[in-house]
Amino acid sequence: MRNFIIGVLLSLVVFLTVSYCSEKRQQQREVIRSTQMIQQELAQVSKLIVSEATFSDIYTYEQSKSFWTEWFTSTKSAIVLVQARVSVTYDLQQLQTRLDESTQTIHITHIPPPEIKIQPSFEFYHIDNGHLNKFQAQDLNTIQENINQMLQEKIQNSDLMTNAENRLISELQKIWLLSHSLGWQVEYQGQLLETTDAIVPLIP
Repeated sequence: MRNFIIGVLLSLVVFLTVSYCSEKRQQQREVIRSTQMIQQELAQVSKLIVSEATFSDIYTYEQSKSFWTEWFTSTKSAIVLVQARVSVTYDLQQLQTRLDESTQTIHITHIPPPEIKIQPSFEFYHIDNGHLNKFQAQDLNTIQENINQMLQEKIQNSDLMTNAENRLISELQKIWLLSHSLGWQVEYQGQLLETTDAIVPLIP
């Protein structure tokens, strides 16, 4: 009877050991599988996001210069037709991530900022030289600087930046959705992203 009980206990220990090892191997296989799927998704996300638009506007330049007394001034002016092709790019090859298999966490360590490229073209529609205040190279530089600033403001207030940001958010949400479907979590700069909406404030 004693030998029977010992045999049963040994069999139980062996069974539990085999079951535990089998479960651990299965869990390890699941972690490896999920890690590979996430790595594949990150590879697919690593691409260029480009939004483009064309802007047109009219810029008026005017500059006055006083001579001898404030009662005598000479004014020069110009009307410039401006057209510009603008692109906003997020290079997601610069997206930096780290996978922690032990905690099943995706650490996003760097989200690339947007790259804004402006290709302007100017056409001087009207130039009026003052009698004693002729156009100089510095005036052309000032006109170009002012036009670039005007375009920057138009871009920031347009849908172009919003469209590019929305596409970036969509790509980051793919990472979040896949990770959570596999039981992983996403962290950025020490903050766990509990929902996809938590991604929006992170956009640079």
